[in-house]
Amino acid sequence: MQAAFMAEVGRIRYTHALASIVCALLLTRIFLNFTELYPC
Repeated sequence: MQAAFMAEVGRIRYTHALASIVCALLLTRIFLNFTELYPC
């Protein structure tokens, strides 16, 4: 029971970290495209 719970928590943390990395990459890409479209 405890091992299954720990595995579930680890999987949730792993998917959360992966999602945050993908989100950061998307935000960086959007920001770079925005600065290329509108150079100050």
